Amino acid sequence: MSGTDGSAGASRIDVDAHYRDALVQLAQSLIDAISTSQATRDLPSGENGRKFWASVLLARLCNVGCSLQRILPDSISNKAGRLWDSTSALSLCRNMFETDLAMFYLCTDTMTDDDYALRVQLVFLHDSQERPRILEKLGSAPKEAGTEFYAGEAARLRTEIAKNSVFLALPEWKQKRLLEGRTPYYLSQDDLLQRQGADAEKLRGIWELLSSHAHSYPFSYYRVVANPVRGTGRENETDKSYCGLAAQLAASMLSNATQSMKKLFSEVSRFPRYIVDWDSLLCTPVKDDAEFVLGMTRPRVR
Repeated sequence: MSGTDGSAGASRIDVDAHYRDALVQLAQSLIDAISTSQATRDLPSGENGRKFWASVLLARLCNVGCSLQRILPDSISNKAGRLWDSTSALSLCRNMFETDLAMFYLCTDTMTDDDYALRVQLVFLHDSQERPRILEKLGSAPKEAGTEFYAGEAARLRTEIAKNSVFLALPEWKQKRLLEGRTPYYLSQDDLLQRQGADAEKLRGIWELLSSHAHSYPFSYYRVVANPVRGTGRENETDKSYCGLAAQLAASMLSNATQSMKKLFSEVSRFPRYIVDWDSLLCTPVKDDAEFVLGMTRPRVR
């Protein structure tokens, strides 16, 4: 990134500044998301369950975001950290990317009742197929009444899906594939990104970058010979840049999910801030948001 042309100093300042800014963005977005999760906890999930799944997926985003923050050096929950592990950071970020997309697919996308029903039923069908298959390979029987329970669930779901008007409008080859339960989604990732109104090509590139590290593809290790420090865990500009990118992307996803939750739970008039203990993740509401101060040590009340 900096080369040997004398620009290393300026480049290092840029990398350091970007990384510090990204850490602040991540901490702030985590506090906002956790606060929103706390404010909507135990509220009715609505007739179709969208709010329930949104709550589940937001909690997952918060948990993975906290894990990401925990491994990032100098973060609000890892002040003494000195292990620059960008591969783990980007892999966690990929998990958040997928969770964010699932939240849009099940909860915040604009859809008819039949469309929503199909999406949920496909998720359930996929689980009824994959859960026993995976557990059996691990030598662990499903907790429910064995594979017969899942087979019955799958048969019931296929019957319901086959009557769905949105499903019946799909091409026959796609109907057959969906009924096999191999995927929980009938829309592609690009379809979902475009439905969000996002730059699908750019986000696809981000996903491929994250996936390259999660799957240990050559992109994640092939060029390390050009930088012998990279990938060792010691501080270097490349890994620090990628760690900053992971924090920045995670912050954006958390912020978007927080705004989506507030729209879903429009009946909630106030979303108070919470102080988060980053060791135990215990949350304490702040009486007056004006008293809330975010520091790069711990959130505190003046």
